[in-house]
Amino acid sequence: MATAEEFNLIEFQRKFNTEDSCEKYSFDKRWPEGFTCPKCGHSEYYYIATRKLYECRKCAHQTSLRPEQ
Repeated sequence: MATAEEFNLIEFQRKFNTEDSCEKYSFDKRWPEGFTCPKCGHSEYYYIATRKLYECRKCAHQTSLRPEQ
């Protein structure tokens, strides 16, 4: 799992000035080599915008940007 970076408040506001920039950063931190389904390992997905979930095209497992516990 990727380690967290430290930002002061000003740096944080500059880096994440939109929700999209925050989501892109989170996606890249969770899947640095691109999306990989946590259930089957497949790399293709659908994005469900209304729920902010990623659904595997192979097994239909849904996951979010938050790591699963």
